[in-house]
Parts: sequence; C-alpha cells; structure tokens
Amino acid sequence: MAIDFIIGRKLGMTRIFDKIGSDFPVTILESGPCYITQVKTIEKEGYCSIQLAFLNKLERHIKKAEKGHFEKAGVKSKKYIKEFKIDSISSIDIGQKIDVDIFEAGDLITISGISKGKGFAGHMKRHGFGGGRRSHGKNSVMRKSGSVGAGTSPGRIWAGTRMAGRMGGDKVSVKNLEVVRIEKEKN
Repeated sequence: MAIDFIIGRKLGMTRIFDKIGSDFPVTILESGPCYITQVKTIEKEGYCSIQLAFLNKLERHIKKAEKGHFEKAGVKSKKYIKEFKIDSISSIDIGQKIDVDIFEAGDLITISGISKGKGFAGHMKRHGFGGGRRSHGKNSVMRKSGSVGAGTSPGRIWAGTRMAGRMGGDKVSVKNLEVVRIEKEKN
C-alpha cells in the first residue's frame, strides 16, 4: 500500500501567476521529510497503523523515553508525532523516509489543522447574529442575544444553544485543494 499522507506546517501565503498573467493565491507548506517511527499491527495492538514523526527537536527538550523510542526507529528525535490508520502494513519499514515525492502537481488533497484561536467572543461575532433594533427607545439591546430559554419548562437552556463563548481553536479540514507546485529541495 502506498502512503498518501504526510505531516507539514504552514509557512505563509503568496500568489502565483499563470501563463496568461492571471494570479491566484497559494499557501506555502513545508511537508516532510517524515519518518515512520512505529508500526502497529492487528496481532499486537488490535489495529493497523503507522506513526509518523516530523521536524527535529532540540537535544535539551528530549525525555529519556522519547529518546529510546526514536533510537529504536533509527531516527533523530522529532517534535511532532501523529498516528495514521491504514489498511495493510506490507512494504512499510520502521525508519522509512516519506517525502513530498508522493505528490505531483495537479493532485487534489485534503488539509487538516487547528484553526486560529480567537479567544472569548460574543454571539454576534461567533455566530453572525444580527442583534436588536436600533430605534424606538431600544437603547441597550443593540448587541444583545435576546431570549435564550424556553420558560418554566424545561427551566434551563438547551445544550448546543448558540451563545457567546470560545471561538476558534477547532480542528478544520479543507477538501479538494490543488497542489500547484512542488519544490523538492525545499520540501
């Protein structure tokens, strides 16, 4: 089975011009090299998966248990470790290097990551509510949420009611992004 996933990080954004002169925005990612640090099997763990590691870690930040784990795989200690479930582990070795060579320009990929945390936000910013009327003596309800309860019964606020709270910091996936260009020497 060919591995079709990799760990990376966002470096920034820019724009690229095509042959006609039109420009379009692109995100620059540094992806790999990643190393397989552990292979989990059905016999031992009950499911098939591989563990990928990315980005070297400073020597002073390495714990002894981590050091032993990475030495067993034969790679330097890494900062990010992620586990991916796969169907079969045939032709996969511990310490194997996975690079951007698995992708080609024009491939459609899915990117997953954590969105920017925006802290505690009100209901208007967080959920796009419109607020109250701005006329006829309503001087204090412009940015208020209005009624949120259902009266005596049930005598509480329903779970999942859209109210003020922490915004951002969620796992987000964007599907069908096109790989525009690959620079193998820069990963």
